[in-house]
Amino acid sequence: MEIRIDKDELMKAVARVQSIIEKRSNMPILSMILLSAQEASIQISATDLEISLQQRIPAEVAQPGSVTISGRKLFEILKESKHPSIYIKEKENNWVFISDERAKYNLAALSAEEYPVFVEPEDVPMAQIDGELLGEMINKTIYSVTLEEAGFKLSGIFTEKVVREGKTYLRMVSTDGHRLSLIDKEVKDIEKIKLDGGVM
Repeated sequence: MEIRIDKDELMKAVARVQSIIEKRSNMPILSMILLSAQEASIQISATDLEISLQQRIPAEVAQPGSVTISGRKLFEILKESKHPSIYIKEKENNWVFISDERAKYNLAALSAEEYPVFVEPEDVPMAQIDGELLGEMINKTIYSVTLEEAGFKLSGIFTEKVVREGKTYLRMVSTDGHRLSLIDKEVKDIEKIKLDGGVM
C-alpha cells in the first residue's frame, strides 16, 4: 500500500475512531485501525468488537493494499504535523513508513488479515439521518443514562419509531432510575426501518 492523503481529512477520520479503539486490551489488534486503499480513496476501519466504524476519504493511491497501524500513534503524528499532506507506505515485515516531508516515522504494524472481519448487513433497510439531529437527540438523553454496572438494563438509550398523525418520528428514551429523558423528532425516510418494537 502506498498513498498520499490530505492531513486534515485523515486527522478528522482518525479522531473519530479514538473512542472506539481499545486502550488496554488482551487483543493488540483492537488498538489498531485498518487502512485499505483502493482506486482514489482509502477506507479507515476501527472496532472494539461491540462498535464498528468504517469511513472513506479521498486519497492519491499509488499502490492499493491494506495495513493495520496504531490508531493512537497515527493520531499523535497527525496532530504534530504542520504539512498539508501525509505520505504512507507499507514496508516489509509489517512496518509502515509515514512522512510529512519534514519528519519521517516507521511504525510497527500487524497483518491486515488479522483484523476482525466487518459483517456487512445484507438486505437490511437503511435510512440516512442528519448527523446534527441525531447528535442533538443523543445529547438530550445521554445525561440520564446510568453509569453503574449493576444497572446494565438502564445503561443505554431506548430508540424506537413512532407514527403519530401520519408523521413518523424517531424517539429516544433514557433513565437512570431517578431521571427520565424523552425526545421525539420527525425524521424522513425511517418508515422502512423496523424499529417498531424499539432497540436499546
